[in-house]
Amino acid sequence: MLESSKEKKIYYLSWIFILIYSVFWLINSNIAKTAETLFLICFVLYILVVNGEPQKHRFYLVLVACFLVVQICSHYQSLKFFPELKENHIRHGRHYFKLFLCIVVAYWLQGSVSKARALSVAAVAGFTISLLLRSSLDEWLLGLGGDRVGFDYVNTQHTAVFFGLSLIATLLWTAFSYTNKNYFLVVVSSLLSVIFFVGVVITQTRAVWLALSISFMVIVVASIKNINIKINKIFVMTVIIALPIFLFSKPIFEKRISLEANNIIAFVKGEKEDLSLDSAGIRVYMWGYAISKIKEKPWIGWGAESRKLLLQDAGLPSKIKGRFDHFHNSYLELIVAYGLIGFFIILWIGVQSVAGAIIVLRKGYFYLGSGLLGAWVFFLIVNLFESYIIFSTARFFFIVFGGISLSFYIYKDKLPYYSRR
Repeated sequence: MLESSKEKKIYYLSWIFILIYSVFWLINSNIAKTAETLFLICFVLYILVVNGEPQKHRFYLVLVACFLVVQICSHYQSLKFFPELKENHIRHGRHYFKLFLCIVVAYWLQGSVSKARALSVAAVAGFTISLLLRSSLDEWLLGLGGDRVGFDYVNTQHTAVFFGLSLIATLLWTAFSYTNKNYFLVVVSSLLSVIFFVGVVITQTRAVWLALSISFMVIVVASIKNINIKINKIFVMTVIIALPIFLFSKPIFEKRISLEANNIIAFVKGEKEDLSLDSAGIRVYMWGYAISKIKEKPWIGWGAESRKLLLQDAGLPSKIKGRFDHFHNSYLELIVAYGLIGFFIILWIGVQSVAGAIIVLRKGYFYLGSGLLGAWVFFLIVNLFESYIIFSTARFFFIVFGGISLSFYIYKDKLPYYSRR
């Protein structure tokens, strides 16, 4: 891969910039954005230096070009209805376009397990450091006392997602470190798991609780199917960490779940008229409205920023109209913006990334593979209830964890089978 000193310099520089981006994404956005720009520039330079290497990426470059065409068509179509959003469409459109930076990360990782682990450690370390800088002991105590806290991130739901992803990672690190008899790392990752589990509890986000439950069930099923893994390692680690916190926090779970019990029952029964305009009720109304707008322009959508004006519609209940600027569902958000064509282009990247996680599992890297698969299951579920895709939260997940997973799909032939546990 690296045939000259020039190539090596570009490669190692890009790797440093990716690590810097992963660490600083929540600590200092200016540093993270600079690193993001620099590792993209390195990618372009490397492609120019290494002729013929991007053969495997040609298909993905075509996908990028297709999405760009959809964005341009959607932009000009939306100007007929909302000419005042001309600049906003372009600015927000690039945020969607950045999802494709996962291809660049996949290129630099080249299916390397050690680099994938280093990148995931850097991402969790960055969140942990940001948590130390943003949170205070008083906030943690308020949270344990039953108040909902968010530690001044985008909002509390985003904070809960950060905690959830980090918890999946550290629980599996704990089991992996125990398997490899690295007891120092067992202690460190166990302590982090406790912190992240408490964070999941006190951010009181029901969608995250649901997503984590399903994610851990998927990981347990994967471990049952893998005859070389003793499930008791993961199960015991989870129980030891989770049970005391769960018992202590039971009133928080009960209070938060009971708040929307009636709405959930009404939704399941299909009784929309009985929904109160609280958290769940608002979402149901907004999802229905988004679907009606998708039917009007199903193929290339309304444009990236049109949602803000669409949600001013006089037909919406007064509690919704003008109060929100997104649909609380990433999938509907993407289809409203760029139609079914744009949605399926992004979906194709996601499907191949999930396939990459499964490949890692099948080749014997259980903890890394199940962690990536669990993270994807978690991420796909939480996006049903919030529009993370229009925020940096989804971009970061796609760039880092999507890039790691996609690299194993693209470079599956380079990944050897691993027998040691």
